[in-house]
Amino acid sequence: MKKSMLFLVLLLLTFTTSLQAQWSQISTVQTTRLTAVNFFDSNTGVVAGYGGIWRSTNGGVNWIQVLTGPNLNSLSFNSNAGIAVGDSGKIYKSTDNGSSWQQLASGTTSNLNSVSFATANFAYVVGQNGIFLRTFNSGSTWSISSAFTQDLYFVLALPSGTGFALGALTSEYYTVTANGGTNWLGILNTTGGYHLYSGSILSGQNICVCVGNNGRIRRTTDWGLTWVLPVSNTTNNLNSIFFINTNTGWLCGQNGLIESSTNGGLNWSQQSSSTTNYLRALSFINSSTGWAVGENGIVLNIGLPVGIKQTNPELPQKFNIYQNYPNPFNPTTRINYEIPIDSKVKLVVYDILGREVMKLVNNEFKKMGRYAVDFDGTNLASGVYFYRIEAGDFVQSRKMVLIK
Repeated sequence: MKKSMLFLVLLLLTFTTSLQAQWSQISTVQTTRLTAVNFFDSNTGVVAGYGGIWRSTNGGVNWIQVLTGPNLNSLSFNSNAGIAVGDSGKIYKSTDNGSSWQQLASGTTSNLNSVSFATANFAYVVGQNGIFLRTFNSGSTWSISSAFTQDLYFVLALPSGTGFALGALTSEYYTVTANGGTNWLGILNTTGGYHLYSGSILSGQNICVCVGNNGRIRRTTDWGLTWVLPVSNTTNNLNSIFFINTNTGWLCGQNGLIESSTNGGLNWSQQSSSTTNYLRALSFINSSTGWAVGENGIVLNIGLPVGIKQTNPELPQKFNIYQNYPNPFNPTTRINYEIPIDSKVKLVVYDILGREVMKLVNNEFKKMGRYAVDFDGTNLASGVYFYRIEAGDFVQSRKMVLIK
């Protein structure tokens, strides 16, 4: 009897582990492409992509757009501060775990492909035509270098000042710095049809694993002086790699590919993702819980119970009203707002002359929480409009554009 009970318990544990070890789609963000993801814990995370930035407080099941407009290619967080970069030299910064974002002056109009936020003040950015930016004052000012001639797709900065960058258009390129980006040594620059898109440092070691097109994986233990080429078992393009510790890591890429390694990137095995969408970024909070994002706004998760919406999500910490999405719009758009305490709320739309157009929320009592309101401009002329919220002592206005 005891043996039977033990067998049933082991069977149940195996079945439960198997269920939780599967990737599953948990949501879709309203964008054609997600390029970056960062989760702080099992509830709170941020994704970036074409059209802006979105934030979730229930494990990625639901998303609120917190920045609208730019096509963004990368984001990086250091504690609660984050930097996002994108096309046409766009740089944005958050100081509240991605709840709100402010644009920073970059000094360039080149497309920016990758950012790495190493300390509270120190960050690297790389991009089109080899442009390299760095800041030592948390983004207030950026110094620009054109030391590189090829497109750079990825950069990683460490607090020590060591870092590396990857590319490029015409070769497989790896360059490393040991003095905070002042000088760079181009250790790898080989032709042959391969390019490198992403890399990861194994925790506490000088081991770096990089991935690229046509299933390319490179691994070095001496900052690029020597390399081995682990077998990826695929010819799909590999777009992102993430190691949570010295042994455990994942990569993702074309046709929904996800592979994992348990020996520091020497060997890789494929995992089922249940999608053929191109996956472009990964984020893990421990060795069993992570997220993958990519084309058509797809969000995948592994490690959280499948189909179970998170309870007790993070409650709003402050009053906030977000930029409407989409913007510009025709004829409908959505406005999201948050209130941290029970409040009477008034939300009104005005035209450019300050005349009231529509009351969306008419001095209504609302419980603390997050709300979304749809605005329909079918009967309005094209032009600039403003929406204004009053909740307790909080008052804020934002601009939106109706184009027909």
